[in-house]
Order: sequence, then structure tokens, then C-alpha cells
Amino acid sequence: MAIETFTWSPRPNPVGTFKDRTLRVQFGDGYEQEVADGIHTVSQSWPLQFVGNETYVRPILDFINRHAGGRSFAWTPPLGEEGRYKARSLSVQPMGADMYTVAVTLEQTAIP
Repeated sequence: MAIETFTWSPRPNPVGTFKDRTLRVQFGDGYEQEVADGIHTVSQSWPLQFVGNETYVRPILDFINRHAGGRSFAWTPPLGEEGRYKARSLSVQPMGADMYTVAVTLEQTAIP
């Protein structure tokens, strides 16, 4: 199955979080060792918001639900390179007058 690409533009100014993955051991005398864990040692998380009418937000919801949190897709974060991401959380807020806010957090993942 071909990898789909998430192409929608979120509201301005998303704030990404970059997290280092390490293994750490601390000994009884206070000495501590820490090393990078694996080949993908930094992961990104991006909380995004989309605002629009049902015609605009429905394809976003369909895309995220089609991947059901378990299948990754391609996405390019601000100032970044295209990578594989999964949608870990999703919320929809009706705002009235056929307008909705969709909030989703995209988390970088290793393939698949």
C-alpha cells in the first residue's frame, strides 16, 4: 500500500516539541551514565489545529481516521524534512454556523 501524505496547512504558529531518547543508569554513589537510544534518537511532536467548515475539515478527519493511529503517513513539519508521523490524539470542537476546530497531535515515528 502506498504511503499517503498529509498536506493540509494548520493554523499559524504551531509549537513543536523535540525529545531526545536516551538510556540512563544511576549508580548508588551518584555516578550516572547516559547514552543515545537507537538510531532515531530525537523524535518530534506537533500539536496542530485546523479551522473551517465541514467541507474543509471532513477530509482531514477521514485521513486521520483512515490511519487509525497505527499506520504512519508522510508529513513535513515547519523547517524540517519530510518524515513519518502518526496521529496520536484527535479532537473536534463545533463552533456553530457550520464551523469546526480540529486539533490533532502528529508524532514522529520510525517506519512503519
